[in-house]
Amino acid sequence: MSKPLLKQSRRNLPPPPVSLRRTQTHHNESVPLNGTMMQFFEWHVPSDQKHWDRLQERAAELKKNGVTAVWIPPPTKGASKDCVGYAIYDLWDLGEFDQKNTVGTKYGTKESLKKAINACVMNGIHVYADAVLNHKLGADKTETFRAVEVARDDTTHDISGQQEIKGWTKFEFPGRGDKYSSFKWNFNHFTGVDYNAANKRQGIYRILGDGKYWSDNVDNENGNYDYLLGADLDTAHPEVAEELKKWGVWVINELNLSGFRLDAVKHIDAKFMAEFLEHCRSHTSLGQNMFAVAEYWKNSMSDLEDYLDVHDWKLSLFDVPLHFNFAEAAAKGRDYDMTKIFDGSLVQAHPMQAVTFVVSSQKNTHTHTHTHTHKNISPNPLVGNSSSSSFIPFLAHKNAPQNNHDTQPGESLASWIPHWFQPHAYALILLRRDGYPCVFYGDVYGISGAAPVEPLAAPAITNIMKVRAHFAYGDQDEYLDHPNTIGWVRRGDEKHPQGCAVVLCAGDEGHKHMFVGEAKAGERWVDVAGGRREVLVIGEDGSADFPCNGGAVSAWVRMEEARDVMAWKEQDEA
Repeated sequence: MSKPLLKQSRRNLPPPPVSLRRTQTHHNESVPLNGTMMQFFEWHVPSDQKHWDRLQERAAELKKNGVTAVWIPPPTKGASKDCVGYAIYDLWDLGEFDQKNTVGTKYGTKESLKKAINACVMNGIHVYADAVLNHKLGADKTETFRAVEVARDDTTHDISGQQEIKGWTKFEFPGRGDKYSSFKWNFNHFTGVDYNAANKRQGIYRILGDGKYWSDNVDNENGNYDYLLGADLDTAHPEVAEELKKWGVWVINELNLSGFRLDAVKHIDAKFMAEFLEHCRSHTSLGQNMFAVAEYWKNSMSDLEDYLDVHDWKLSLFDVPLHFNFAEAAAKGRDYDMTKIFDGSLVQAHPMQAVTFVVSSQKNTHTHTHTHTHKNISPNPLVGNSSSSSFIPFLAHKNAPQNNHDTQPGESLASWIPHWFQPHAYALILLRRDGYPCVFYGDVYGISGAAPVEPLAAPAITNIMKVRAHFAYGDQDEYLDHPNTIGWVRRGDEKHPQGCAVVLCAGDEGHKHMFVGEAKAGERWVDVAGGRREVLVIGEDGSADFPCNGGAVSAWVRMEEARDVMAWKEQDEA
């Protein structure tokens, strides 16, 4: 019988809270100070096999905007030509072999991928590949084997007796042959399937075998959440474990990767995933600097902590609770208490393990297909005044569509962040000390597909990214003391002494009286993010009243640096 991960006792206590005055902001030393990750894809990027070319072309632009790492979509061959990458067919085919009616993946060929990664490396950008190790789809042949059907809402509950079914579990890879790996998959290597080809019945079928059962070390939703879709990999099978570990080392070396984004880990044996990562660390030159962030999509701090504990806290997790806080704040507008925006979040409790995001497309493969509905958002509850400044604030468009990829239109994780709140959320992850922020491709470059979405907040987001790269360093003084208007000051460090002052208004226009340092008395500061046109003079006591438009974000820096770094111009002065 499965023993859910949540029910197991904690082996270690979480690391103690870390002071905001530390010099390292992530547990993995490969993550640079003020590092910024970008998820360089969205669900509907064109199926033109040119996405790797786009990455190569934009590598220098990404660096200019402060990006230090990119998370790329699964580079492996999917079950169809247009597969986004999560319906994995062959891990060893990176767009090199004629399989599934194509040589390249949706994103391009292996050759174009390696050129793109090289361009990133040349620009000082790490590359993390999306690793999908939970399931396989698109088998070459069916096999007949014994199984029992289980309930969808409780996979520990059998709803049939033992029966003989025909499932798509034979993977032979005729286009690749034995190159890189001679391993061929059969039903013994899986724990379950969701289709009986003998009677064309859909359901969840647990495959029978000596000692074979769902994993013990998975999430306890639906009784046991080992099974998600397709042919579910049996990581307890020694041949499967060996094959996956071999692939992990190979793909890091083959592509010159810096690490992984791990898909759907709450459905994969947690102890195996820890072994997988440790094997990759010890068998590549990356060692303990190999980065890994896992998608454990659950708004539960105890679940996230339990998972980190299995990994001895060497892993990062996406801060799902913070994302849901953002969704609630965006929905409530002026009625949300912004002083509580970090309550219950991973970045608040364990900042050095947190990858923060706004509407990042965390792929939840609960369904085989995805409808492409087009939803609208409410307009910004309070829109700031327009400005002719080159630093145009983001203003919400009435009925502007929402974005994301599983939190983007039509996808399966329906926790939407409307455009008006995106600059607020990005300021909260990019301009503060804690967390490793991840910027969503669709928010900067737009979303394609049947219901395209313009990146309306992109100018504000890219400005905020640049402020992070050049100014948001050093000690952090908090002014989180008003339900609608909050602020903070970054005091700068030895290499970036100027610092910045940030104000967010989720309600009416407001201001914060904040101290930036007596040494800055008399300096002239300007807003490079929110469209305020006045020039502030820092008082003799090192303080000033920093204003912000209603429903907007303002980031204030010294005028001289604003000109040099942010292209602020004299005519922008009031």
